[in-house]
Amino acid sequence: MATEPASQTAIMLSVGTVAVTGSLLGMQYDALIFGLFGSLIMLARAEKTSRLAALGSIGTSMLVAGVGSPILSALAVAHFGMFSVLGKEIADHASALILGAGWQVGIPAAWSWVKNRLGV
Repeated sequence: MATEPASQTAIMLSVGTVAVTGSLLGMQYDALIFGLFGSLIMLARAEKTSRLAALGSIGTSMLVAGVGSPILSALAVAHFGMFSVLGKEIADHASALILGAGWQVGIPAAWSWVKNRLGV
């Protein structure tokens, strides 16, 4: 059964909803936007997916980037000399982009590892 690709209207609706929710929760706008970019990069590389799956992926990427990028950025600046030379703003943007794109690969890989480890 063929799935219908996500429409631009649905994507914009998802982005707007998450941006408003994220800003009300105190997340940084730039982290949400870079999480969006990371999600769109991964969706461009993925197979066709349903609208609901694409919207969920975009929203989750933005929220993961909004929540996790300040933490990852602070760790990167504290522990890696490259990020302290580049500056906190670049570290913030890079961490949001990495989290926005990376969770789509990382979570399924971790879940597969757990299932193999438990023998399920």
